[in-house]
Amino acid sequence: MCRGTFPLFSESTYSVAPANAKEQVRNSADLVVASNAEDGVAAFLESAFQL
Repeated sequence: MCRGTFPLFSESTYSVAPANAKEQVRNSADLVVASNAEDGVAAFLESAFQL
């Protein structure tokens, strides 16, 4: 699956998807983090932006 399938991913420099995202989304992301139930995206943002 190419990044062009997901317009937001195509517009971004770096894409992140939670582990519980659909397979196509996970395969298109640059990084797969823990699921939303585990606050994976929040943990990524805290780490990436030193929050």
